[in-house]
Amino acid sequence: MNGTSDALPGYESTSIEITDEVFLAKGEQSVQLTATPTPDGKIDGTVFEVSSEELARSDKYEPTEYSRVEVTLDSGMKAWIYLKI
Repeated sequence: MNGTSDALPGYESTSIEITDEVFLAKGEQSVQLTATPTPDGKIDGTVFEVSSEELARSDKYEPTEYSRVEVTLDSGMKAWIYLKI
């Protein structure tokens, strides 16, 4: 996959414990990093272009307490992230 470096302003990366048994049964670790809103935060990372089919598969993969949210990156590009609801 080809990606582009970018940053997500207004969020910080924090560790949380996942308790969703279906998610954990996929072999995922119970402690995961997540984006948490914070006024002075910024998460540096990589943006990947995905198809609508890949995005739909991601929606099914994420734990039930997470929802996809559109955000604006430092570059002005729109992107999707998953946030705990």
